[in-house]
Amino acid sequence: MRLPTPDNPDPHCKTDNRQEVFALGEFGDFIKPIFDLYHNQGVDPRAIAV
Repeated sequence: MRLPTPDNPDPHCKTDNRQEVFALGEFGDFIKPIFDLYHNQGVDPRAIAV
């Protein structure tokens, strides 16, 4: 488990570099393959968790 520290107030934040941000449209490009896997290919999300 990651706990917040003064040096890292949000340890679950991605990306690890807080100076980076998604440019317009980049997040959609990033998440689309994952979305497609679950919704268009019939993959059971519980199977991924295992």
